[in-house]
Amino acid sequence: EEVRQRLKFDWLAQRRWDEIFNFVESSVGLLGHLAQFKDYAAKYADNLARIAATFHCFEGHSGDISLETLERA
Repeated sequence: EEVRQRLKFDWLAQRRWDEIFNFVESSVGLLGHLAQFKDYAAKYADNLARIAATFHCFEGHSGDISLETLERA
């Protein structure tokens, strides 16, 4: 049976992800510059986290996902 590893961001990466999430959420309102792309924008932060996790695993890192990896994602 396959054992799944639970990944999380380190403190700095989590803080940056929160900033990105909040920026996107504030930009999808009626007058926001992402208002026409609500469906895409709503998934942006989650997809960013998935890509960062993919980079983290394929590059052979251990521990939490770093800010550097998040920024590259």
